[in-house]
Amino acid sequence: MFSSPAGSQGKLVRVIGFVVVLQILLLGTLAFLRVPNALASPYFSYTMLTWNSIGLDSNKVTDGPNQFPVGWRVCNTSGTAQSNVQTTFTWGTNPNPNYIDLSGNSTISIGTLASGACQDVYYTVTIMRSSSAYGFTRPYTITASSSTITTDSGISRTLRVESLISQNRNGTYNVTGPTNVTVGQIVTYTVQAFTATNGYLSWESYLNFPPSAFQILSTTLTYPKPSVTTVQQLWDNNCAWNEITLKCANSNNGGGDPDWVTYTVRILNAPGTYALNNLVYDLTSDNNNTNYHYNSDYATPRITITVTTPTAVNLVAFKARAVKKGVSVKWTTGTELNMVGFNVWRKIGKGEWKIINPEMIASKNIETPYYGATYKFLDKSAKPGKVYQYKLEIITASGSSDWSDVVRVK
Repeated sequence: MFSSPAGSQGKLVRVIGFVVVLQILLLGTLAFLRVPNALASPYFSYTMLTWNSIGLDSNKVTDGPNQFPVGWRVCNTSGTAQSNVQTTFTWGTNPNPNYIDLSGNSTISIGTLASGACQDVYYTVTIMRSSSAYGFTRPYTITASSSTITTDSGISRTLRVESLISQNRNGTYNVTGPTNVTVGQIVTYTVQAFTATNGYLSWESYLNFPPSAFQILSTTLTYPKPSVTTVQQLWDNNCAWNEITLKCANSNNGGGDPDWVTYTVRILNAPGTYALNNLVYDLTSDNNNTNYHYNSDYATPRITITVTTPTAVNLVAFKARAVKKGVSVKWTTGTELNMVGFNVWRKIGKGEWKIINPEMIASKNIETPYYGATYKFLDKSAKPGKVYQYKLEIITASGSSDWSDVVRVK
């Protein structure tokens, strides 16, 4: 029976140990070099909602679009609810000359994000109208943070400027939605557009909301070919577009006539009148993934929206209902301008109106009055078998009062 000398065993152990260490170092190096996927950290995940190919008119840079959305879906994967969540857009380079820049704020506030919950955020970038911009690339990073998470690694991608050919096989039929809105409102707009019959490898439809006045909260795109499909984004990615190499992985097409995009937007504090244009641009099938087009009717404004400032609190809803422990009173505001709080008043039968909250219920948005909130108050003293009436007193900053309608509960 063969037995190795003790010295040989020691050498063998040292060799094995060296190999194990070498493997660990190699694996670590490979992990460092690996292209990041959509899940960038243990705290938040990131999904790209818009195309990172953008562009200018191929013949005349002063014509056509030069603003494009940068949209991401941010999900809380930390395992616990996170408060004061916000996303930050940071450029990876600062070239000179610089042909792509951010329009609007670099930080977007989300608020509280429950464990597993997601929120879409949309930034806007602008391309300098210069023929030197064609082929220009600029990397950027989206990073989420919260009150307790400040070290998230975020996710990085690159924008590239393409040459867009104007043509009439894409276009816009109409845009529907309110034309007069007030700051703080959340409203919906729907765009009906079209592409070529069988669509394209990749394409995007975008109504150019100015970021100073409109915050896009969510989007839905529906198209008919090759089958009716709905996605929660602006970008139709049929060709399995590689976000890193900026190339298609297959030759699948999608789109068709008609297509619908629905936007949910918040109206920001920028009163004024805005004429909006709709862009439909695409990548047509070719061997080099370089044949880009956009709708020749882009220059025609599709909707004009006037934004005004509200003069008082916007009470969206005021309700009361009987529950096991009394009567639940609930109300929702759209804005809370020039107000400090609320009182809940109650009347029993033909009796007198009386305040039933022990102290004024303070506004949740004194520092952000163009945002709304939801409030609840439980009237524990309410008894079954009696008729109750409730109304809400809205206390203004000047000390005067506005009133809700009366609701009745039995």
